[in-house]
Amino acid sequence: MISRPALFFIAALLIVALSLAGFATSKGAWLTNVPQRERERVNPYRDQGMPSWVKLGDPQIWQVICYVKSLH
Repeated sequence: MISRPALFFIAALLIVALSLAGFATSKGAWLTNVPQRERERVNPYRDQGMPSWVKLGDPQIWQVICYVKSLH
C-alpha cells in the first residue's frame, strides 16, 4: 500500500505535469489575457543578477542564512 505522503506527492506531480502540458500546447494563447502594461514590464534583475548583500550587517546576514536553512 502506498503511504499517504507518497500519494499526495504523486497527485501534486500529476497536477503540475498536466498544467505544464496545457501551457505548452496553448502556444501562448494565455498571453491574450495578460494586460499590455504587464507584458511590457522588464525584469530589473535581468543583467545584474542578485543584489549585493554588502549593505546588510553580519547579524542580518546570519538571520537570512538561518531562515534559508530552515526552509529545507
